[in-house]
Formats: sequence, structure tokens, C-alpha cells
Amino acid sequence: MLSRLRNWVVIERAADGSALVRPGETYTAALRMRLDTTQLPRPFQISALGNRDWNLASDWKTWQATIPVESK
Repeated sequence: MLSRLRNWVVIERAADGSALVRPGETYTAALRMRLDTTQLPRPFQISALGNRDWNLASDWKTWQATIPVESK
């Protein structure tokens, strides 16, 4: 189920509330996903916890992201 995201911080803000990114700058973005076994039906929860073959978290995926400059 991908309908619930928790602790989703995309870009943190500075202490004064302003964004820490600037248009035109390139940043490194990273993402990984984890399976929340508590959201599985009960029979799958038992199988997931008792089976070492289940991969419950992905590796990190990183890429470069450039913040677009707004044209006026």
C-alpha cells in the first residue's frame, strides 16, 4: 500500500522559515523505501518476520536534481 507516507521531509527549511535551496542550483536527491509489515494482513506479517528472504527495505537511490528558474 503506497497511500501512506510518514515522516516525509522533502526539503528542510532554515530557522527563519525560508527555503534552503536556490533556483538554478543542482542538488543531490536520495530516496529509499521500506515495507511496513504492520500494514500487511496477519498471515503475511508472520511470514515476513520469520523469513530472511524478505527484503523489507530498498537500497538508496540517488540522483541530481536542478531547481528550475522561474521565467517571468
